[in-house]
Amino acid sequence: MMNQNYQICNRCILDTSDPSITFDDQGICRYCNDYDSQIKNKQKPKEELERELELTIKKIKTQGKGKEYDCIIGLSGGVDSSYVAFLTKKVYGLRPLAVHLDNGWNDELAVKNIENICNLLEIDLFTHVINWEEFKDLQFSFLKASVANAEAPTDHAIFAILYRLAVKYNVKWIIDGVNDATEYTRKDMMAAGYRYDDLKQILGIHREFGNQKLKTYPKLSIWRKYFLRSVKGIKQFNILNYVDYNKEKVKEILIKDLQWRSYGAKHHESLFTKWHQTEYLLRKFGFDKRRLHLSDLILSNQLSREKALLELSQPPMDKLKVKDLVNYVIKKFGISEEEYYKILTENPRNFSDYPNNQTLLNLYASLFRSK
Repeated sequence: MMNQNYQICNRCILDTSDPSITFDDQGICRYCNDYDSQIKNKQKPKEELERELELTIKKIKTQGKGKEYDCIIGLSGGVDSSYVAFLTKKVYGLRPLAVHLDNGWNDELAVKNIENICNLLEIDLFTHVINWEEFKDLQFSFLKASVANAEAPTDHAIFAILYRLAVKYNVKWIIDGVNDATEYTRKDMMAAGYRYDDLKQILGIHREFGNQKLKTYPKLSIWRKYFLRSVKGIKQFNILNYVDYNKEKVKEILIKDLQWRSYGAKHHESLFTKWHQTEYLLRKFGFDKRRLHLSDLILSNQLSREKALLELSQPPMDKLKVKDLVNYVIKKFGISEEEYYKILTENPRNFSDYPNNQTLLNLYASLFRSK
């Protein structure tokens, strides 16, 4: 996939390991320019964001009167979702139901974080334990398909469960940790993989490579989601875009108030995610996902480019830890080393090689952006 002359952005640290990257005459990548045009140059004043957040919180409380919960939140034990729990309950006095998807790959530290957060904030927790045999077959189908976003089955199931519970408890608000400060550059990035909400893609890949029937796997079609949002009035609210979200300061708050402990890198609360980022993407696609996460922090002025490059110069994980993780993944999937290394050495494929609803999903996104 690295078949062009090497180039790295002069502002962030994204480079030509992403095959979809382009640069302007000043050597600035398209993601930086997109960030400026879509986020930085359209950033509302702090006072206006605070007013909008205050009005939204009032609306959530009003619509939640007489109900057991007034909002649904996802909780993984990571920084983003943990801070959402802190904000919704302790800062804004909402009554959230925390939802966790146990897909069989939880890190023990993340599980402890979830336990501490729910106990200390007195938040109810609903844990959906996914059928492992079904899910293993689906995850492995994505690996055999050789696409970058092997995380799609997990992310899709999470939001399917969030919407399912919103319907069950008649809750109109799903508050998530998606944010522009630490996650903007992943959008439309080929190396980072395709979107998680394309059920047609998920089922298409599984149909080609899977063996198990997906009888219990949580699904959310574009039509179902459109119905729930436009007819039932369920809304997703990205609360972290309305507050000063500085990752290091947030970690200090979580450690002090919620006994939170760091699990390492972004999204490493999942052992599969840790392997996916440090082994699968790096060895199969030649893409170090730290470039993406660190570039987000550069763009949001939370990290200097020099410090980001210094961090990138170090291996993502100790060699012995990588070996242990690889052995764990092999054992977890129940495959041989030969099968494992075949997965890593098969030619990478693009999401467009498989059935997808990209055009329809882009139309759907534009419709809800315009509201």
